[in-house]
Amino acid sequence: MTPLPPQTVLAETVLAKSGLPETAMPDTVLAVAVILAMAVITGGSRMAGFFLMARITITPRFEAFLTSLAGAVLVAMITPPAINGDAAMRAALIAAATVMALTRKAALAMMMGLIAAAAWRFAL
Repeated sequence: MTPLPPQTVLAETVLAKSGLPETAMPDTVLAVAVILAMAVITGGSRMAGFFLMARITITPRFEAFLTSLAGAVLVAMITPPAINGDAAMRAALIAAATVMALTRKAALAMMMGLIAAAAWRFAL
């Protein structure tokens, strides 16, 4: 007899302790357990951030770092699709960047990028 994979054993253990009926699918129970664990970790990291930032003296250099962090994350998220994406993705990025440069309104830029990608895909 072959042993059960570890994820099946974990799912059955979670199911047994959850109080759910035995007809519940182990994959569903595992998915719920993982989502709840991620929620706890996310909440904990946010609380830890508030706790730590309350005890740190914010120097001008650290403030500049925090200010530029959002832009760095945005560039990190946009660069892979810009390089590996299709023509519709590039059209959306160009449209969004142009609108953002002209209006400085992020919501409008995102909307125009979405419209540009949809129009490109619809036309082709």
